[in-house]
Amino acid sequence: MRAYAILMCFMSCSVVDAQTQSGVVTYVPAVPLDKRSEVIATSDYSVVLDYRPSPGRAEIHEGRTQIFHILDGAGTLVTNGSVIAPQTIGPGEILGTAIESGRSYRLSKGDVIVVPAGTPHWFKEVESTLVYYTVTVTARSAP
Repeated sequence: MRAYAILMCFMSCSVVDAQTQSGVVTYVPAVPLDKRSEVIATSDYSVVLDYRPSPGRAEIHEGRTQIFHILDGAGTLVTNGSVIAPQTIGPGEILGTAIESGRSYRLSKGDVIVVPAGTPHWFKEVESTLVYYTVTVTARSAP
């Protein structure tokens, strides 16, 4: 539910109003869309403006769901499948060269896609520079 509330702000507001569990509202003025920028970072979630001019590496983030909201550009995101040549780069963080037998999604301006925690994903192709918000929500342990 936290991720949905944050995402809805991006889809309907030119500025961000995100309520945290403590009831504190965080306001962030509009961010220039010409470079990567960390917008908000807390222990529960982060919002980053990403700027991707070329394809990336395959990724897996254990314990963190990512939501991509495409603001400009177009490209192909591959999810699921198997990561080729996986390397653990940190706790719960895996990078690889590609994804085999995954599902491809062509993304363009206005699209939103949710990649659940532990799901391989990879920006395989970038037709025109992708500018997008990445909302990352950290999974919590049950009380």
